[in-house]
Amino acid sequence: MPLILIIDDDNQLRGMLRQTFEGAGYDVLDAPNGKEGIKLYRQDPAEIWLLQT
Repeated sequence: MPLILIIDDDNQLRGMLRQTFEGAGYDVLDAPNGKEGIKLYRQDPAEIWLLQT
């Protein structure tokens, strides 16, 4: 399954999305901001990104 990277400053939303996708069998990374998201992506490139603008 693809790796999903969730980037959002809302802790509750990130947690809910993480729980939902992990429950469906996906591997998930999450970050509270773009800077941390890019750092995580460089360490382990995700195939799917979820961002809130």
